[in-house]
Amino acid sequence: MTGSHDFGVTKELALVEERIRESIVSEEPLLHDIAAYVIEAGGKRIRPMVTLLAFQALGGTDVRQAIDLAAALEMIHSATLIHDDINDGGEMRRGRLAAYRKFGVQNALVTGDFLFVKAFGIGGKFDADIVELTAQACAALAEGEIRQQRHAYDTHVSREGGAPRGRRRRRGLRPEPRDRLPDRGRHPRRGRRRPPAGEAAGDGPPGRERDARRDPRPERRQPD
Repeated sequence: MTGSHDFGVTKELALVEERIRESIVSEEPLLHDIAAYVIEAGGKRIRPMVTLLAFQALGGTDVRQAIDLAAALEMIHSATLIHDDINDGGEMRRGRLAAYRKFGVQNALVTGDFLFVKAFGIGGKFDADIVELTAQACAALAEGEIRQQRHAYDTHVSREGGAPRGRRRRRGLRPEPRDRLPDRGRHPRRGRRRPPAGEAAGDGPPGRERDARRDPRPERRQPD
C-alpha cells in the first residue's frame, strides 16, 4: 500500500512492494505473518519514493538497483517502528494494533530483527559506502532510543545530544529546576522586583527619594 502522491514513480513503487513481499518469506509462518502485518498496514512510503526520485534525478540506468535499495530502506524503517512501539508502549500503528500488542512482545521483537537482517541481505550488495552509511544510521537510531529513555521528562535536554543547556552544560552540571533557584526578589512571571515586606507597591525602597542633583526636573505642584 502506498500513498496517493507518488510523483510519477507509481510503477516503480509497485515493484518495491513486490520486492518486499518476496523478501519477508520465511520457513517460520509466524515471522512472515507478523512482517506482512506490519508492511501491509501501509504508510506513506517516503523513503522508497525519495530513493526512486533521486535515482531518476541523477540519471540512473539500472532501476532494479534503485528498487532493491528502496525496499531495503523501507524494511529497515518497518523494523524500527516495531521496536519503537515496544519501547514507547504505543498501542496503535497505522490505524491498527501495534505488532507487539497483537502478537506479543517477544514475537514482535524477533520480527523486527528479522526485517533488519532481510534488509541488509538486500542492501549488502551495494557499494561499501552505502552499506556503511546505512549501518551508521541504524546505529544512530539505537543510540537515540537509549538516549531518549535516559532523558525522559528532562526539560533541560538540548538538541545537541541531550546535554543540559547554558553554562552548566559547559561545566558538566545539570541546571537547577526553577523551583530551586534562589529568590532574587523578582516577580515570577514578569521579572519585576517584588516590594519587601512593609513597603507599599507604589513606594520605592528606602533611600530612593527624588534627588534634585540626579533629577533636575522640577517637582509638579498640585493646584490649590
